Amino acid sequence: MTAALAFDTLQYSKRLQQAGVAAPVADAQAEALAQVLTTGMDALATRADLERVSLAARTDLERVETSLKGDIHALENRLISTEGQLRSEFRSELRLLEQRMTIKLGSMLVVAVGVMAVLDKLL
Repeated sequence: MTAALAFDTLQYSKRLQQAGVAAPVADAQAEALAQVLTTGMDALATRADLERVSLAARTDLERVETSLKGDIHALENRLISTEGQLRSEFRSELRLLEQRMTIKLGSMLVVAVGVMAVLDKLL
């Protein structure tokens, strides 16, 4: 997009001539300055360019934010699910440990009673 810049080369040339610059030099300077200003304006961003880029950036950020929120929600669900599985496995392991300890304690009690009975008969 080329932005229009109002630059009156004839008025600029006349002003230079009034300051004592020769007419051909004044005309050449006016044309050169007009060319520089026109060429330079092509490289400048306009307000519309900035607004378009800003809108695109906002749209991209909103899309990323929505995507991140979805990812976070999915991770939260996975974490809750994993926590439930771990709790269930932990409870199962505790029950098995409790059963093994009960069996060992019972076995030790039976052996102790047996030893006491044998000692009682021997003594």
